[in-house]
Amino acid sequence: LLEAAQPFLGTGKFSGIRISTRPDAVDAAVLERLKAYHVTAVELGAQSMCDRVLRLNARGHDAQAVRTASAMLRQAGFSLGLQQMVGLYGSTLQDEYDTLEQLLACRPETLRIYPTVVLAGTKLAAYCQPGVYPALSQEEVLDYCADALCRCHEVGVRVIRLGLHDTPSLRAGMLAGYFHPAYGELVESRLYLRQLQKAAADCGKPELFVETAPRTMSKVLGQHGCNRKTLAEQGVTLRVQENAAVSPGTLLANGKCCGVYGNVSEK
Repeated sequence: LLEAAQPFLGTGKFSGIRISTRPDAVDAAVLERLKAYHVTAVELGAQSMCDRVLRLNARGHDAQAVRTASAMLRQAGFSLGLQQMVGLYGSTLQDEYDTLEQLLACRPETLRIYPTVVLAGTKLAAYCQPGVYPALSQEEVLDYCADALCRCHEVGVRVIRLGLHDTPSLRAGMLAGYFHPAYGELVESRLYLRQLQKAAADCGKPELFVETAPRTMSKVLGQHGCNRKTLAEQGVTLRVQENAAVSPGTLLANGKCCGVYGNVSEK
């Protein structure tokens, strides 16, 4: 497969190859082969950094394998990406926050966050019982992902994917879990809601006027206007206007600038 990709690499073409693999599949011989075939970025499917969760989900590796493989990849000059799967069987909310900090300690350049989706015919499907698994609520997972996005922004790690890619086969086999076709936008909308609520509390008026960057109106209003509805339930009328002078990731609320990534919920 790597050989087949070689004619497409070079000047004026693709600059390199990105692959993903298991943490326990990385060794010196593998890295030498990847270098020879111009692989530039390697992502590790860490999923969790809690050994108990990894054992319960039969991942076949432990957290140390992630740390070891990450160090080897960085030392060999590869761009390191890590992947976290939120809401695996047996995982608590604290496990997720602890996993995030341990993944960031591996110093990745990128992170993908995949809230778990349980598919028919898998071992996880056999664990599905109402009130038992999945154990985390939709709101807990959404708030966690919003916190994770803030934390990654704070330390300069790019989150390049939030949620699984929507496909017909995914929808057909989905039994439980945390899925939305635009999960990343859902998470960003939650960040905007936090700032809107803070701005509304600060101004103490029944009407909140905000200006936002172009093409961010949907995130401010929320899916199906959910952010506007939430503020209305709290007695605040939201008015929104796009303004090219407003930087992405910020809001002007009643003339005051605030950053969208600056408010992390209580853990």
